[in-house]
Amino acid sequence: MSTIRSVVTVPAFVAVAVVGLVGIATRTANAAPTTGASCTLASDQSIKLRTDKKLRAARDQAQVCAAASCSAKVRKACQKRVADLATAIPTVVFLVKDSKGHGVSAVNVSLDGDSLADHLDGTALSVDPGQHTFTFETAGMPPYDQSFLIIEGQKDRHETITLPAPAPASPPPPPVAPVVGTADGATTHSSPMTPVAFGLGGVGLATLIVGAVTGALADSKWHDSESECGTATQCPNHAQSVNDHNTASSLATVSTVTLIAGGAALAAGVTLFFAAPKATDEKPSQGLSLRVDPLLGPGVEGFRLEGHF
Repeated sequence: MSTIRSVVTVPAFVAVAVVGLVGIATRTANAAPTTGASCTLASDQSIKLRTDKKLRAARDQAQVCAAASCSAKVRKACQKRVADLATAIPTVVFLVKDSKGHGVSAVNVSLDGDSLADHLDGTALSVDPGQHTFTFETAGMPPYDQSFLIIEGQKDRHETITLPAPAPASPPPPPVAPVVGTADGATTHSSPMTPVAFGLGGVGLATLIVGAVTGALADSKWHDSESECGTATQCPNHAQSVNDHNTASSLATVSTVTLIAGGAALAAGVTLFFAAPKATDEKPSQGLSLRVDPLLGPGVEGFRLEGHF
């Protein structure tokens, strides 16, 4: 089995031309894009920014016109300007601590609202001279602002920043008890039991009213029963008389129970109102007493209220 090989001969001048083209393309790709006009513009901008005390931006523009692609005259002037600005730009080293005195490195630092650093590790930070406000932010703490006057040419100025502690949560305000004025002009703050006392008193009073009405109805039925039968032997309306008598007895029982319950509830409410502790501007008077007694009997339903103040 035979192998066929073909060899293509390339003239020497063609090979040299190809290598030359590759070299030119490489140099073109690596060459700085700076032109004479852009070098001059960068130089002029660096001078203006230097006058405006924007030293960091002036240094950046001076580095552009100090490139090898710029003319020798412009390049030499810009290189000197870069060196002068490196000496003039002040630097600051911040040491940030929390409210307990512990060092904090995870701090975002802003200069007049513009980000300056996202952490602190003891490295000096370049800043422009003048009055500036620095903002320090870290997780779990409120932002903290502090102003400094930065002097041109001052290097490695050390500043310690102590962050304030987070504000504690405000407790809810205490409930304010209603103020009641006494007869002698003293101010009395009602007890939390006062609404309960008024509730018991209201229920007791309503129950007493029901008892009194029921008692009046029982008394009316009692008189109807007696009028329907003149004597024990002469009772033309015996059945109605018996029915009215039974109704009167039932109503009297209800009246008795409601009067007793209402009197007890009213007495408890009044006692609770006067016995509950109250904060007063003056010492309360002594000898306060109250008594509620139900009145029950033939033809009499009600209660008696006695008090001493």
